[in-house]
Amino acid sequence: MRKISRRQFFRLNPLELFELTRREEPKSLIRPPGAIEEDSFSSVCHKCGECSKVCPYEAIQKLGPSSGSHEGTPVMKPEIHPCRLCKDLPCIKACPSGALVTPAKEVPAMASVRFLQEKCLNTEGVLCDACEGSCPPQIAALKMKGPFSKRVPEIDLQRCVGCGLCAYYCEEQGNALKIEAIRAF
Repeated sequence: MRKISRRQFFRLNPLELFELTRREEPKSLIRPPGAIEEDSFSSVCHKCGECSKVCPYEAIQKLGPSSGSHEGTPVMKPEIHPCRLCKDLPCIKACPSGALVTPAKEVPAMASVRFLQEKCLNTEGVLCDACEGSCPPQIAALKMKGPFSKRVPEIDLQRCVGCGLCAYYCEEQGNALKIEAIRAF
């Protein structure tokens, strides 16, 4: 079970309290674009919420008291609220602490995607390419491969940034595509 302070315990709502008792601490979190290494992130981040305030799509949320020492830090759940890869990355510009930094490449990787072929509609004979159509053109990490009647997505993990758009628009409610953090703590 996660370690939380007495103060955090009393600020939990009933749902958070229930979730705290039934699941282990996550092994990793998906941070906003440009996040520094997780080892330093929680200590560098001011927990001010400026990055989440400027996100026009509300993709960046602040962790609550059930997160223990990570409370107040920004996190993303791309399959629920995908990152739309804003052209000027306002979240990075709004960060006063240096926890989010302008990346060397245009769009920094936030997470990675794992394709679960057995969950894909295409393996059941349903023609679908929602994931390919939702992959941002500047990334172009997802292409449909194979004969027309048995096409399945192929993900270029070198190009994929883990924005979550493919899972969000997946016709199988995202079950065929899992977004996973690339950094563990």
